[in-house]
Amino acid sequence: MKTGEVFIKVKYARILVVLIILAVCVASFTACSSTRYYTVFNTNLTIDVKSSSTPTKDAENVYEYMSGLESILSPTVEGSDIWRINAAEVGVPTSCHQETMEIMRVAEYVFEMSAGAYDPSVYPLVLLWQFGGGQYKSAEIGGFVLPTDEQIASNLALVGLNRAFRVDYDNNTITKLISGAKLDFGGIAKGYASDFARDKVSAKKILINLGGNISVKGKDFVVGVANPARRSRQLFGTAYFGTVPLHDGECISTSGDYERYYFLTTESGEEYYHHIIDTRTGRPADTSGANGIVSATVISTNGAFADAVATAIVVLGKEKGLELLNRLKEDGRYSLSAILIDGNFAYTTFDAEGFKKE
Repeated sequence: MKTGEVFIKVKYARILVVLIILAVCVASFTACSSTRYYTVFNTNLTIDVKSSSTPTKDAENVYEYMSGLESILSPTVEGSDIWRINAAEVGVPTSCHQETMEIMRVAEYVFEMSAGAYDPSVYPLVLLWQFGGGQYKSAEIGGFVLPTDEQIASNLALVGLNRAFRVDYDNNTITKLISGAKLDFGGIAKGYASDFARDKVSAKKILINLGGNISVKGKDFVVGVANPARRSRQLFGTAYFGTVPLHDGECISTSGDYERYYFLTTESGEEYYHHIIDTRTGRPADTSGANGIVSATVISTNGAFADAVATAIVVLGKEKGLELLNRLKEDGRYSLSAILIDGNFAYTTFDAEGFKKE
């Protein structure tokens, strides 16, 4: 065989190898992207895997992790940490999982920094206003009953994280101090879950959306801030109020008066009652006018923190909400930026670079 023939055969062999590599790359690229949908924490879970050799398995791992968290953190799942705390006798410590204690650390921090605007002990009032567990679905179809002033006052007396519960981090226990007091991490658990789920998979690039609590890994994503539309608001023609970039390792959480609410028809018109309870009054937070907040979106590297702060801002209103953001920024424990939409549907940003109004 001549030298030229060897060169030609080697050249063709190299081309064949390159073609095979390209084919494998194309096949891998096709296989590495997957979107899966589940239901957990009584809300929708979307898992968008962008770069993984086992995208389906990664999605399943996220779902299994979150289902496990729900069995620990849900106030309605019998045997969960929160269910056992709420069912315990006064003065009897309840042993808790590490995840519960980690969430409680963040909850106590935001509770203190917000002067109680975020308070996981608000659950008696959540139940009274029929927003707990399966209450909402049944009350939404016509069974909602407006609480009396006396009922609000008696349940408000059970609320106050710093006096209703004692936390012992050394022994991983939480003790109820007031009979009838109840915990609910509903305003923080989904942010925690979407955050920590990222580390449970091998995927290099992933987006996890648990009921609007979004966390990302491996790349930047552009995510939408939902319009605060509800029955009484017909002014929004699109689903999104705006968009904001979410960077690798960040989480975004939104709280608003449009997510869960009831309306009652009265002689003067329709009255609306939403699920974010102001622990100072025992009633749904006032979100009306230029100082009211109908939607608070918070971005941070800690999902539980973002979730809790968003709730606190809706309770506080715009002026005091911005004061809280400044205190938290000055304290520097967690990164944060925010987009606030007030009761007049004007928006205010706080270090939210890249936000674009639709």
